[in-house]
Amino acid sequence: MSRDIADRLPIEDGEGTNTDDGSAATTATADNLRSRIAAVERACTGDTDADLTDLADAAEATAELRRASTRLDDLESRVAELESATQALRGYVGSIRAVNERVERRADRALAATRETEGRDGPTRADPDRESSPPDLPDQEPSTAAREVPAEPNPSRAESECCGTATQTDPIDRADDPTDDDSPLVERLRDAL
Repeated sequence: MSRDIADRLPIEDGEGTNTDDGSAATTATADNLRSRIAAVERACTGDTDADLTDLADAAEATAELRRASTRLDDLESRVAELESATQALRGYVGSIRAVNERVERRADRALAATRETEGRDGPTRADPDRESSPPDLPDQEPSTAAREVPAEPNPSRAESECCGTATQTDPIDRADDPTDDDSPLVERLRDAL
């Protein structure tokens, strides 16, 4: 394109103007102008041997880079959302584990209290280690242990007569106590993992 313009323009030089197509001065001046235009093109493109078609390729590459950058930004925002959702789930699971640990500690305490009570009262019917004895016959008098009824029931184990639920709760609920170390170290480590 620039060469077409250079061919059509009259060439002015410090020596004067020649419009004759066949003269040697006109040819030299046209060549001089062409070399100057080529120098300007090289300065604009930044490459001495650059072809103008390379500019179109560079524009396509720039557009592709912009599209990739936009897509990368979208993916980064999605990853951030997924990370926050993952953290929320981890927090939820952690709170469930904490509740399970508290329930397990309460159950362990209840089991220990039951064993302690059984140890004081003697073996129960459900105790497999209990010596087998013949069943009481109706004409026999029950043993003294069976006749004894405690004067006051244990308030933590008292049940209502209508529906079988406890009428009183434990006086002290230590399930929320973070310093409670009733469970063995191995169980706590297992639960933590």
